[in-house]
Amino acid sequence: WPPAIVCEARDFVGIASTGSGKTLAYLLPLMADGLCAGRAVVVRLQDLFNEVRSLFPLSFSKNHALWSRLEKFYKQGTEQLVPALVQIAAKGASMNDEALSSRWKIVSSDCGSLGLLGPSAVVLAPTRELALQVGEVASALGAVCSVVVGGVDPKAQRERLLEQSPSLIVATPGRLRALCGEVASATRARGGKLDLVPDRLVRLDCTQRVVFDEGDRLLDEGFAEDMNSLVRMASQRKLTLLFSATLSSEAGCLLSVLRPKAIHVAVAGVPSTIRQEVTLVPKASRGKRLREILHDIGATAKVIVFCLFRPEVQDLTKMLVSEGFNALGLRGDMSQSARRSVMQRFRDAKVGCGAILVATDVAARGLDVSDVTHVVNFALGLSPDDYIHRIGRCGRAGREGIAVTFVSDGDERHAKHLLQVLEQCRQPIPPGLRDIAATHQRDPELRAIVQWSKAGDAKVVFNPPR
Repeated sequence: WPPAIVCEARDFVGIASTGSGKTLAYLLPLMADGLCAGRAVVVRLQDLFNEVRSLFPLSFSKNHALWSRLEKFYKQGTEQLVPALVQIAAKGASMNDEALSSRWKIVSSDCGSLGLLGPSAVVLAPTRELALQVGEVASALGAVCSVVVGGVDPKAQRERLLEQSPSLIVATPGRLRALCGEVASATRARGGKLDLVPDRLVRLDCTQRVVFDEGDRLLDEGFAEDMNSLVRMASQRKLTLLFSATLSSEAGCLLSVLRPKAIHVAVAGVPSTIRQEVTLVPKASRGKRLREILHDIGATAKVIVFCLFRPEVQDLTKMLVSEGFNALGLRGDMSQSARRSVMQRFRDAKVGCGAILVATDVAARGLDVSDVTHVVNFALGLSPDDYIHRIGRCGRAGREGIAVTFVSDGDERHAKHLLQVLEQCRQPIPPGLRDIAATHQRDPELRAIVQWSKAGDAKVVFNPPR
């Protein structure tokens, strides 16, 4: 990172188009600064014992009143040794010795962190798939990295963390918060047992960098409370980094975790390599139109079809499979092992064989499957920004891609944003889209209904709310 960021400890916000390399933008500096190349420091009882003995050697002489107790506790490896060490150090720290007092502060912190993992850096991602992908890239760069996400056996996850002692942890916020000894917000929302506080395994008071990947989606997924808690734990961090392809006005609470003079760099817009095709389709005709498009694309392409709801994904996948397409479904309610299997099968589909991934927005953020050639928005997302993230799954890293979007009944609230994106990118605007945007702006209560005209073209009529 440039000196203005590192030396002056100024936080960073990076907004750039999908597929532009944001993951490497924060991983490469971590590696260059040597923060993730080794194992995390774990305070062991023996190390703590030796450190206190070096600070206060007289208290460890065999003639000292505490020695017999210290020797017994040390041989047993019992946690009772820690209070005894604190008692010794507290007496010595009262001396007017600045160097001694400074060293004692470090030892005092270690006393409260015995056996805990202290990663140098933490990356927070909104979805399991994105966290796993970032972990794979970090490991390929040589980082000692572990990925911790929900939907995985927490006991096995803890054992793996202890074995690996990673200097970089890539995580979904709820699971990392649980590993830090607090109840995740999702557990509260589900009515989980709040009295069963998870055993603490990770400490963040020595973490130097915290990265929010796809920051606005972290808020959309309801992680605000977890993120604020984790940032509070990482009170000694030197840098906080926020990356996304979009940053909505609702992300103000996320920006509040940044220092006042944070550096903002924005490279806005949709990559010019993506050709956008927006078409008006009656809701009942979307399935037929999708089959036509997939036949036109051919059986050799990799395509992602985005839906809004989980049942829609399930039904559409079954329909495509029944018609001979190599279709896979990806939904948020699937188990983690099933989700990983689907993504791996989609990635492994060889060029020329083709595959169709039918997914909710769980696949819209950050996922990098380099040979995806087409994206079809079968249904628009909940947020206008979802459009940018979805179509960014194709045309990555300078490759060409085609994004086809269906505008149908009830999509009037997306029309203005969609029109702006098409105009900015100088893409063709379908007949009727301007009318939908203008009418919705005049009267938001009117509902747009797309119908076929007698000539076979799509037309729009507006009905008042029921």
